[in-house]
Amino acid sequence: NETEPVRPSRLKRTLDGDLDAIVLKCLEKERDRRYQSAREFSDDIDRYLKGWPVQARRASLGYKTLKWVRRNRSTAAIAAAAVIVAGTAGAALWSSWKQEDDARRADVRRHLADSQAKLERREFAEAAEAASRARHLAPQDVRAIELFQEARRLEEEDRRVARARQLIEEGHGELEHGRFAGRDDAAARTR
Repeated sequence: NETEPVRPSRLKRTLDGDLDAIVLKCLEKERDRRYQSAREFSDDIDRYLKGWPVQARRASLGYKTLKWVRRNRSTAAIAAAAVIVAGTAGAALWSSWKQEDDARRADVRRHLADSQAKLERREFAEAAEAASRARHLAPQDVRAIELFQEARRLEEEDRRVARARQLIEEGHGELEHGRFAGRDDAAARTR
């Protein structure tokens, strides 16, 4: 007869996939695809009874894993619990790190905005200090570095301008009191 054999699982619903595969392997049309001996058949039945993967089925990773889990329920449960605990701990640590990082970034943005505002108000020393705080929190932040350098440069420039104003005022005072009277212009300029 050339028709395919009826699957045993259709005959009796209590058969599972492994028994189904074992019986079908016994009924294979091609001799080299059947069990080669009664011993091979017996070994496969023993594997089925012990919960091991049977030779009659293609042994995929999922199939082998499922068989291992069924044989080692407590170990599998402990392993699953460990994975869940590790995953939960990892997620909690990541969340904590993310919150800290977000807070640090917010502090950097606040210090940079403060520094920028102080630069605009020509409060150069305070602007440099605010930019320095941002640089401390984010040493690689290019904007913090640029603002710090700009504030320091403007602070130095402001000192020079203040010194120039001071010298001009002193010069005006000297002129008002007539201290340059009688000197030639060259001597007055060098003073």
